[in-house]
Amino acid sequence: MNILELVTKKDEEKVKKLKEAMEKRSIDVLLFRLVEDVLYISGYWSSFGFCSVLFPLDGEPTIITIEDEKDFAERSWIKDVRYVNLETKEKLGDPKGDMIKIIKEWMKDRNLHKASLGYEGSMEFFSTNAMSRENWSFGISTYEALKKNLPEVKLIDATDLIYEVRSLKSEREVEIMKIVNEVADMGLEAFHKSLEEGKREIDLQAEVEKEVMERGIGYKGIERLVVFAMIMSGKNSAQAYKMYNVSTIKKLEKGDFVLMELNLNVEGYWSDTTRTYVVGKPNKEQEDIFDTALEAQERALEAIRDGVRASDINSIAFEVLKKRGYWNYITHRLGHGIGVNMHEPIPALHLASNHIIRSNMIFSVEPGIYGHKYGGIRIEDMVLSLKNKGERLNKYYRGA
Repeated sequence: MNILELVTKKDEEKVKKLKEAMEKRSIDVLLFRLVEDVLYISGYWSSFGFCSVLFPLDGEPTIITIEDEKDFAERSWIKDVRYVNLETKEKLGDPKGDMIKIIKEWMKDRNLHKASLGYEGSMEFFSTNAMSRENWSFGISTYEALKKNLPEVKLIDATDLIYEVRSLKSEREVEIMKIVNEVADMGLEAFHKSLEEGKREIDLQAEVEKEVMERGIGYKGIERLVVFAMIMSGKNSAQAYKMYNVSTIKKLEKGDFVLMELNLNVEGYWSDTTRTYVVGKPNKEQEDIFDTALEAQERALEAIRDGVRASDINSIAFEVLKKRGYWNYITHRLGHGIGVNMHEPIPALHLASNHIIRSNMIFSVEPGIYGHKYGGIRIEDMVLSLKNKGERLNKYYRGA
């Protein structure tokens, strides 16, 4: 199916799940301000990032956004779309002030002036807009404006509720994430096939990103796509566990481990994958490192099922690395949740995690081995948890 239809049409399963959570917490209205949450419930992925959704327990929701994004906003299943003016050539606008006025009138019109309103009070780590630029969030000034204009409304930080609901993917979201990872596989293939001695890391990055954009746009209806391919070779690959992955002008050398961290966002949904290959033929030691990482991932996949502890899956993978002599080369957890944000907090596949894996969670499984004489290696796939197994959403070749 066309991905835009999957994203923008009403997802009854998701709406039902969200309303059940609201009812349990006695929340009458949810105010979504972050781009990822607006996308999550409405299917509208903002380009500029100034957008909101008022989502009531009873009645129809409302989108608030800038008029420039009318074409995107009106694709949503939410038909009540209200606009604020960013500015005109004669006058500076006050979009936040206009938004607060709309919220105040909306609450009054629906007799919700004494209601409980949930908001994203503790979300300080959030995803990008469709242009990968500046974003808007729910700050202190928004909170104070709501308190001033809605003095009888009870404001409730609904961050935990939102994260918990987002962690369990609807059947529609599973289909979306499968398409997203089909595009990711295009990038993994481009990386593997473009690997050659003498090529600079930065040139390989450019080739992969170009291939993903050219093949991805138009694939199953995709219109908007953001891609980042970070290439680290030789000794640089030993730093691949850090958060500042950068492709350099270093040339690939024969025998190098070459690791690519591939992050992409398709119509608002993320994929986060990694492959490591060797320039030329791997030697016996390199093959052992590859085999170890692959075995760790396979053992973890076999352990995934509804009801298992996330920490147990992590332990199983780490035990493989330990038995093979690579315990001191582990630098990070086994995995993280993913969806409308690249690093969803639930589930955390970590030794100290208290999360329980449930069917239809999607997360990374990414055993890594870093700091040996060849640099670093990571194999990372997006995994769908099913009742009795984990299903890799990425199908491209994992070996050396």
